Amino acid sequence: MSYTSDTGAFAFFQTSKIRSGEGSREVVYREDEEKMRLAKLVLSVTAFAVSTVFAGDSLLNFDKTDPTATCILTAESPSPKYVLILFPGGDGRVAAHLTGGKIFFGKRNNFLIRSRLLLADNEFATVSTDASSDQKRFSLLLDIIRQLYPHASVWLVSTSRGTLAAAQVAGKCRDRLDGVVFTASMKELRDIPLDAIKVPKLFVHHVSDGCKSTPYDAARELAAKLNADFVTVSGGKTKGKPCQAFAYHGFNGREEKVVDEIKNWIKARAE
Repeated sequence: MSYTSDTGAFAFFQTSKIRSGEGSREVVYREDEEKMRLAKLVLSVTAFAVSTVFAGDSLLNFDKTDPTATCILTAESPSPKYVLILFPGGDGRVAAHLTGGKIFFGKRNNFLIRSRLLLADNEFATVSTDASSDQKRFSLLLDIIRQLYPHASVWLVSTSRGTLAAAQVAGKCRDRLDGVVFTASMKELRDIPLDAIKVPKLFVHHVSDGCKSTPYDAARELAAKLNADFVTVSGGKTKGKPCQAFAYHGFNGREEKVVDEIKNWIKARAE
């Protein structure tokens, strides 16, 4: 499912590429009642959208007063059960924007951003956006997600330095989230009052993470202190400096394993 607009009006593309074991196939979507409801709602609450980067990728602006307030919505279903907001690491800037009818964005190599297509399926949609601790910005993002998908639960998934911003906004907006996931979390998380986050929490960490800012033992100790769930990841491969996206820190070679763990945990906690 995708949206497109050149003049502020929205429309559904009627075809979408679906991944399968035999490659991509084209599926024609009929404009059923649910899609028409969603199309009308998008028209009323967002400023613009979008061309596609991959099948299911759409660009949304969630604050008409701020052109930089953008996100990439990745969805294969008009009615997902779960929506995952993705906060990347580093400087946290996805900075998604439209140029020449195409979507451009940063953090393409980041673990969460590159894994969004693994996360998105008939039950899960993802929203990739800047990792920001700005409560107003995050609240506006939650508003549009709740309006687009009123029956979905919403989960904040973060990685590396993005875990710091996630912890701050989750504490302030705790009544509007269904759960929070911290992957390759920063040791500075211990300085943030995480007990303010009353929703379920999951920590995921590679046992061989060599980044000095994200030691495995610190994450495990913090999870135990908070009585949070914890998943240890091992194996895969490492490339580049210890804190980079394709080191163990970024779950290189274990993306599918980590994605499965996160999705299974969310399903279990949502019951």
